[in-house]
Amino acid sequence: MTSQWDESYTSLDNSDNTILVSRKSPERLRLVDAIIFDCDGVLVDVRKSYDTTIQETVAILLSRTVGEKILAEEVSRKAIYALRATGGFNNDWDTVYALLLTALGTLPSKSLEALANRSQEEVRNRPLPDCLEELDATASLIRANAQNPKESIRHLETNILSLTATIDSTGTSAVENVLGSRIGVDTIVALRQLFKYPEKDPGNSLIPTIFDEIYYGEKLLQEIVGRPARLHQTKGLIEQECLIPMPTTLSRLKSLIPSATFGLVTGRPAAAARFRLGPMMDFFDHKVSFFIPDEINAVAQNQKQDAIKRFSKPSAYPLLNVSKELLGARHILYVGDSMEDLLMCQRASLEDPRFLFAGVMSFDPELQRNMFIQQGADILIRSINDLPTVFEEVRRYN
Repeated sequence: MTSQWDESYTSLDNSDNTILVSRKSPERLRLVDAIIFDCDGVLVDVRKSYDTTIQETVAILLSRTVGEKILAEEVSRKAIYALRATGGFNNDWDTVYALLLTALGTLPSKSLEALANRSQEEVRNRPLPDCLEELDATASLIRANAQNPKESIRHLETNILSLTATIDSTGTSAVENVLGSRIGVDTIVALRQLFKYPEKDPGNSLIPTIFDEIYYGEKLLQEIVGRPARLHQTKGLIEQECLIPMPTTLSRLKSLIPSATFGLVTGRPAAAARFRLGPMMDFFDHKVSFFIPDEINAVAQNQKQDAIKRFSKPSAYPLLNVSKELLGARHILYVGDSMEDLLMCQRASLEDPRFLFAGVMSFDPELQRNMFIQQGADILIRSINDLPTVFEEVRRYN
């Protein structure tokens, strides 16, 4: 190993410190014989799919709510990444909701008071097209009490950065608590009812429905999810995704660790993973894989909310579940790119100390490098294609 990063990490790349290994970890890394991968941001580049879908969903709903055209590019990606860095926004629907609340929370007090005082009870049982009409009615109400409602988007990035400095990893609950103290609980309740959220039911709740229809597109929504598009008929942004691993990356890992088992723990449904990974899907053992949405959908409707909390990152459950199939593994490496991934691995290691974590700096390298180092990640890499180099080096390191 060559140049030093700091007293805690050694760099394997002299040029820009894109491959870092904790000085405490080489011995344990040499004993890794199971690797579990996240999918999005690790195996699949989702910057033109999921990230853009967040921007477009926020833009559509915010435009309808304030009655002014909001462009997707006006929704800051830095704001999206800041929310993810808290560890509470592995679910992109939650990210959309937090961005909407933060943007609308900057409206003039008269608009917010009018919104809070308006009864939203009928919205609960309205079909989705009527819910969009309700947004239009809300826009009329807001415009009557605000000279320039588009100001709600202008300072979104600054407001999100300020917000994320004060919240923990509890996600939308933390956002609602902070904003509720500023704009009133009644306003938060009104916005919940307006967007039919946090109900996570695509086909019924506005945010999941629009998000999924933009992401999958009309054709693939029917083929993969099994329902027709109702509000947004376009080609899906999932088709903008590309694979990150080079053809030799996984085969190099397999040759370096011949006895290793490889699996997936991901927030992507298995059908969507199979669509994008293609033949690469065969590299992963289904018995040591956990597809969070599929596990949630498999439980009874009256148990859905409990399942969401139990199975979703950063809960340790998904990793602990697959570790039961890896009783012979000496150490298990989880490869992820988010704070939720890291927290999930840390929580799993409290019950099963075999777990180690590799952080991929995929979307904001500086932010992620600082985040992963602060949390004591075992490995930091710029791309999954760097992982074989780590194992080659630790096997030479004494």
